[in-house]
Amino acid sequence: MSAGLVVQWTVVAIAVVASVVHLVRLQAPGLGPKLRRRLAIVLLRPARGRLLRRLGRRLAPAPSVRMPATPCGGCAGRRDCAPADAPPHA
Repeated sequence: MSAGLVVQWTVVAIAVVASVVHLVRLQAPGLGPKLRRRLAIVLLRPARGRLLRRLGRRLAPAPSVRMPATPCGGCAGRRDCAPADAPPHA
């Protein structure tokens, strides 16, 4: 096979993979984060090599911070985060 055909098929393969990724993101938006999370868990096992664990840390989603259920979104009653005309917290 000539070098031109190898380059051509490589470009076609990249385009197909990009199209499939785009289609999956549109049709199943929740699937991507689930797959990333599962892959990160597999890669972060202690038996894996240092490079694979580093890749797992990069793939892992950022930790989510849960805010308390307050009307102002978790400011804990500070006056500086509320609008000036807002009533004070009880």
